[in-house]
Amino acid sequence: MNSGMEGVLSQRSIAFFALALVMLFSIMISSAVYAATPPTAPTSVSATAASSTSVNVSWTAPSNNGGSKITDYIIQYSTNGGASWATFTDGISTKTSTTVTGLAKGTNYVFHVAAKNSIGTSPYSTISNAVTTWKEPDAPTGVTPLVTSSTSVNVSWTAPSNTGGTAITDYVIQYSSNSGTTWTTFRDGKSTSTSTTVTGLASGTSYIFQVAAVNSVGTGAYTQSNSVTTWKVPDAPTNVQPLVKSSSRVNLSWAAPSFDGGKSITDYTIQYSSNNGKKWTTFNDGVSTGLSATVTGLTSGTSYIFQVAAVNSVGPGPYSVQSGQVSTYGAPATPTTDRKSTRLNSSHVKRSRMPSSA
Repeated sequence: MNSGMEGVLSQRSIAFFALALVMLFSIMISSAVYAATPPTAPTSVSATAASSTSVNVSWTAPSNNGGSKITDYIIQYSTNGGASWATFTDGISTKTSTTVTGLAKGTNYVFHVAAKNSIGTSPYSTISNAVTTWKEPDAPTGVTPLVTSSTSVNVSWTAPSNTGGTAITDYVIQYSSNSGTTWTTFRDGKSTSTSTTVTGLASGTSYIFQVAAVNSVGTGAYTQSNSVTTWKVPDAPTNVQPLVKSSSRVNLSWAAPSFDGGKSITDYTIQYSSNNGKKWTTFNDGVSTGLSATVTGLTSGTSYIFQVAAVNSVGPGPYSVQSGQVSTYGAPATPTTDRKSTRLNSSHVKRSRMPSSA
């Protein structure tokens, strides 16, 4: 090869080498400019209570994955507004939502999330909204009992202002006849109504009531009512006084019972006996709330005693103490005639009417 040809080849080799160096340098610069980095932070972290011990958390993936696909998310929660954090262990996942479990009921939480790729971990997101895990409802208020019969009481109340984070599903009603020493649960089925009628109670008995709300977490605190007494029959009338008016009539008066049983008196029942109470006859005087009556149809010259009972819507009460004994007037005596005297008088009359002899 002549010297001219060698010169041309050398120049070409130098040019090729220079081009290779330029290309390599460009690749190196490009790699340096476009090297992968950790992702940017996730956004729009949102929390919603799912139970008393869990919260659903969702977020939006980072707008920049750092040039390398996301391989996991780290979820942390705080009960003190972010002063300290605990990491939720949920394994490896690229989903943009999860349910954080193992939390405390009725507790306020905030959350934040970081993304991971093969290079590293992003900064944590902005803190989520605060959310409180569910708990039992607060106690109802204004528990009010109203007696409706001798064996029933209507109980009403106001729903709790705080349901515990989830809907109320029932109310539990209990009653006590010993000032709350022991309680009986009224079985009324499941209902979210804020009133019920408690039945099967004992007449003339004092009761208090308590009501608690129920949700999916459990039963909340109870609220007690004031005391009420179921209706009963009236007490007995007093001071029953008979006054004889004729051979067949006696005026009777009495004092009303000291307690009407909780329900107005609607009538009085009057009975009389002519054999010292071995047998009683009810005097039919219709319906009256008056405190006196005239008992008629009695037998003349007969001794009687009387008793009176008050009646209300529950029924007749006990009879009074028996009255003192009185006797109706006897029949007037039939006048008698002296027959001998009548005969003598008749003879004298006849004789006095004979004409005198001439």
